[in-house]
Amino acid sequence: MPNSTVPIAVVLSLSYSYCRQVLRGIRLYAKDKNWMLYPIVMQPDLRRVLIDLKPAGVIAYAFNQEVARALHGIDLPVVNVSRADPKLTFPQVNIEESSIGTMVAEHLIGCGLRHFGYFGPSRFGPESGREGGFYKGLKRIPHTISVCHTQPSSFDPSDTTGSAENTREWVRSLPKPVGVFTPNDIWGIWLSDICRQEGIRVPEEVAIVGVDNDELLCEIAQPSLSSVAIPSERVGYEAAQLLEKILARTTPPSEPVLLPPLGLVIRKSSDVLAVDDPDLAAAIRYIRENAWQPICVNDILDQVAVSRRSLERKFRDLLGHSPSEEVRRLRIEKAKSLLLDTDLKMAEVARRSGFSSDKQLSTVFLQVTGSTPSAFRRQNGCGIG
Repeated sequence: MPNSTVPIAVVLSLSYSYCRQVLRGIRLYAKDKNWMLYPIVMQPDLRRVLIDLKPAGVIAYAFNQEVARALHGIDLPVVNVSRADPKLTFPQVNIEESSIGTMVAEHLIGCGLRHFGYFGPSRFGPESGREGGFYKGLKRIPHTISVCHTQPSSFDPSDTTGSAENTREWVRSLPKPVGVFTPNDIWGIWLSDICRQEGIRVPEEVAIVGVDNDELLCEIAQPSLSSVAIPSERVGYEAAQLLEKILARTTPPSEPVLLPPLGLVIRKSSDVLAVDDPDLAAAIRYIRENAWQPICVNDILDQVAVSRRSLERKFRDLLGHSPSEEVRRLRIEKAKSLLLDTDLKMAEVARRSGFSSDKQLSTVFLQVTGSTPSAFRRQNGCGIG
């Protein structure tokens, strides 16, 4: 007699790209199990819906106290796939949030910007999560920061209504050019649309970066939206795996399981170079266009009328690192993209991202990321081994 199915409730905000990708990862893990998945949207009567369903366990995007109270009220195993509220005590699988903000800060600094903004919700203080990582990443240079906090609805973290006029005033008041970080793509697209309505140019006056890399949303945005790619599908897979262990009476880990962001996908919304120094601008532009070629510092010096010492100083004053380190940073980001989006062999990944060999790629990749290229591909693709 076949085993009976195990009902698993999946409580997600399906208007949110992250949650849809998490669901995809859960489904991938569950395909060889005797699980029956029941997707449940966020709603005020969530507790009653779960009590009526009587699932064996729950995977949930518990992004605030209202959702958490509903989940606590059912007395069932819960795995949380949100880090929005650090006070929640459910076993958790999620992204290492601070690294996302730091990655965005590094990119916008590399655009030559010195004025920055944060636009989005902040329910638990500016030192936490993506917002806190953004501020931390900006500390290494002199800068200004302006913040516009918004408040989504209790049961939809992507809700952007109710803040339009305040946002318009804030955008108009920003010193320009400015780089703005929004903690997901929906907020980024909304901000870009407000800029358009106000006659403010993106990216020339306001450069915008979001999070989730929802390719459909990012590409239909005007202009297309730069965004941090995160392993959302992997989160769902790991969360399902953890829930199965809990159902088998295994003690869950006391600390969250955190996965690193995958990298920043640069599109038109942050494709700007706000550098007054013509030699420095020429050098950065040359690196952006040729980092995948076998270039060295001498090749960069051929583009400018300054000494090596002067160029090194200019780079460190603006970016906080040397020209060769900027080349390496761009090559690693290119390699990450190729590892995730193609099935190219390592030698070809190395060639296309500017490394002399797969051995050099592996050495540098391990130094920068703490992972080998093969492990990065294996752990962050959804093959999922």
